Amino acid sequence: MVKIPSSWYFVCGSKELPRNKVIQRILNGTSIVLFRDKEGKATIFRSRCAHLGADLKSATVEDGNLVCPLHQWKFSSKGNCI
Repeated sequence: MVKIPSSWYFVCGSKELPRNKVIQRILNGTSIVLFRDKEGKATIFRSRCAHLGADLKSATVEDGNLVCPLHQWKFSSKGNCI
């Protein structure tokens, strides 16, 4: 588990994160990905798939869910595999 101190961190502007796109950033030395869920809410995950550790920077967004590029596992904005 990655421990990032509890605080506010700027990782991108709202206009930099369109729907159906994944962007990658580094936050305190940890690679993260951001995308928008079905409602358009910005969502952030660690940039590694829970399954086999695939890098999620080349993931896609399908119906507001993050899709792993390796085995196409889908994750909801809450982090649940669906």
